[in-house]
Amino acid sequence: MNREEAIAEFYLKSLGLGAVVHEPDGNRMPDFVVDGRIAVEVRRLNQHSMASGEPEGLETIEAGLVRFIDKLLPELGPADRNGSWWVSYHFERPLDLKALKRDIPRVLREFAGVPSDGRHTLQLQPIFGIDLQPTTDAREARFLLGAYNDYEAGGFVGSEIIRNATLCIAEKTAKMARVKDRYPEWWLLLVDRIGPRLNASERNDLPNHIEIAPWDRVILLDPEDPARALQLGPGESL
Repeated sequence: MNREEAIAEFYLKSLGLGAVVHEPDGNRMPDFVVDGRIAVEVRRLNQHSMASGEPEGLETIEAGLVRFIDKLLPELGPADRNGSWWVSYHFERPLDLKALKRDIPRVLREFAGVPSDGRHTLQLQPIFGIDLQPTTDAREARFLLGAYNDYEAGGFVGSEIIRNATLCIAEKTAKMARVKDRYPEWWLLLVDRIGPRLNASERNDLPNHIEIAPWDRVILLDPEDPARALQLGPGESL
């Protein structure tokens, strides 16, 4: 059971509707069945990019870059007479990640071989750049990770929830269609990693902007407080 499913299980048990069974049909839909009649699917609600033509979680590229650069920088050696440098990077999508993993070490090694001062920007792809800033004090490593900026992350929280919930519902609906007749009722629980701390006005307005059909219920869960569940779409809340 993954983290999102554990949060969902806690919430489902708190409803007191009957026995909550995890993966009643094995490793396939649904994730849970409640009282033998309510099939429940669980998904993380995260931000997506459509740059490739298909929904892709923003963290897919982001996590790969963070791991690669975090591992790479210590391998580029200790500081020398040119001192140490903060390495920050910014990007959008789509990216050629394979080319970046080849080019980032090359351009940083080339930069290290030429005396430099002040701030520098290295543009590796039209939508990926590295900013280099000298440190103000002595450091052991030549390059240190400063920060990164994913230009596609963020945005107005309410609109991002609407956009990404719609994508998640469509994705799960396509999979649910093959097995829908096995249970009389279907719920989709979305564990909110975008904006769980909506204010009262946003919570009242948000459900009116999301179409949930053919699901009987689509419910937004606060990962830190599943009791703050928010039912999306029309209908009475639990």
